[in-house]
Amino acid sequence: MPGNCINWLAWTTNGPVFLNSNRLTIENPASTAINNAANPLRYIISETVNNSSIVQWNIGTVASPSTYTFPFGVPGAPNYIPFIYTIPAGTTVGNLSVATYGTPPNNLPWPVSPYVVNNLGSTIGLTPDNRDATVDRFWEIDVTAATPPVATVTFTYVSTELPVAPYNSVALMVAQWYDPGTDNWIYPMSGQTTGSYFTTTPGLSDYGAWTLSAITSPLPIELLSFSAKANNDIVDISWSTASEINNDFFTIERSYNGVDFTSIGTVNGAGNSSMVLNYVSIDEKPYPGISYYRLKQTDFDGKYSYSTIAAVKFSEEDKIVIQAGPIPATDKIKLTCFGGVKFSPVLYESDGRMVKQFPVVSEGLSDLDISDISKGIYILRVNSDFSQKSLRIVKE
Repeated sequence: MPGNCINWLAWTTNGPVFLNSNRLTIENPASTAINNAANPLRYIISETVNNSSIVQWNIGTVASPSTYTFPFGVPGAPNYIPFIYTIPAGTTVGNLSVATYGTPPNNLPWPVSPYVVNNLGSTIGLTPDNRDATVDRFWEIDVTAATPPVATVTFTYVSTELPVAPYNSVALMVAQWYDPGTDNWIYPMSGQTTGSYFTTTPGLSDYGAWTLSAITSPLPIELLSFSAKANNDIVDISWSTASEINNDFFTIERSYNGVDFTSIGTVNGAGNSSMVLNYVSIDEKPYPGISYYRLKQTDFDGKYSYSTIAAVKFSEEDKIVIQAGPIPATDKIKLTCFGGVKFSPVLYESDGRMVKQFPVVSEGLSDLDISDISKGIYILRVNSDFSQKSLRIVKE
């Protein structure tokens, strides 16, 4: 029944409405358009793992503060799990679409539509991931408004969907949003309140996939960005975090070959943060030619992770710089190119036969995958906009 409009004021018969991978559209923008008086015997079953069973409420712009209740439920008892969306006067929502589904205790499958969720990682080392501390339910929330509206949202779940002990307390459950642009779960927003199998989140303005996790083991986030750029005779280094969990400090590391790194300074982390933070540092003594930089982030418990590598060229003696290493290499070749716009790397046998043509790369540092070629000695020929260079490569 795609696009169907039903008069919910006439919904007086007890029983569920199964969406069965259809979109149910509520054309009436009034918050009372769905009126089941919170009757747990009258509810809508979404429960499709690809979020195809959707309730769409065409709200538009509200003139007064309004609360919209989506009366979701699940088969069996207890079964009533309403999704509640509250917005202030003058808010433009457009069309609000919501879907939800429960999972087995392993939290699988993760959402695959409209965005693919690729992880459910643990910040405290739970294996294989954070499923032991995450509620067995996902929500998908979307709006058509050009500017995402700010709302207060209540997520409801059934008691059997709580995670395992010691994470099975309703007081621990906080909502987290999955950012598909960075492939990370964003740290829980502050000000959330919990009750008997529900969590209320104020100030929600991010739309997409949501779930609930124990605040003692929140889903993790990663570094938003890391860059290093030449500035006269120094290097400006900057990075940003979307949020931080138990972050003790950052270490800036430098290398002359992109393989062997040493520390050139540290910057204190924020510990725990739920906002975007920006950091800067300076390398006053970069290497002549090319310097490679990476960021090491260390937690209070000693665990650490690395950023991607950034390369900075300082020497102007050669307009074209093309380097590759390490030698010997195993699975990847690190190719560094400066002095052009596009570079086309091709790998050849020592007798001149072509082995592999790599995608065109831009100026800077790139990884070339050689995991699928045999051990031996090869020639890597790199064509730039202005020149060609051949490099000896050893695969071990």
